[in-house]
Amino acid sequence: LFIIQPKVYILRSIAECVVKIVAEGARKLASLLPDANVPNMLQREPKIVDLNFVRASRSIMELQEVLCDVDKCTDVTPVLERHPRLLMCEDVRGEVEAAKARLHELAPACDAAKAVNEYPELSA
Repeated sequence: LFIIQPKVYILRSIAECVVKIVAEGARKLASLLPDANVPNMLQREPKIVDLNFVRASRSIMELQEVLCDVDKCTDVTPVLERHPRLLMCEDVRGEVEAAKARLHELAPACDAAKAVNEYPELSA
C-alpha cells in the first residue's frame, strides 16, 4: 500500500499539470479567436495547446489578407475551427499557393485562385 500511494500522488500531480497546460492553451486560443469553438479545435489538433501566440496571430492576419479581396472579406474563424493546424503554419501564403498549384495540376481549366478564395479549407 505504501508503494502505491506515492505513484497515485505522482499521477495526480501530472494530471494537474496537464490540466493547467491545456487550460492556458485554451485561454490563449479563445483570446485570439473569441467566436471559435476552442474544445473542438483542441480535439482536432492537440498540438495547438502549445500555441505560439505571436505566430498564431500572424497566421490569422495572413489568412485574413489572403482570403479578403475587393469584393468580399471572409471571416477566417470557421476555416481555423475546421483546420486549426493553420495557426501553427510558418507560411500561410505558401500553403495557399501550394493549394492553388495542386488544384491547377489536377484541373488545369479550373480557376484555382477563385476556388481557394471561395473554399479556403482547400489550403489546409
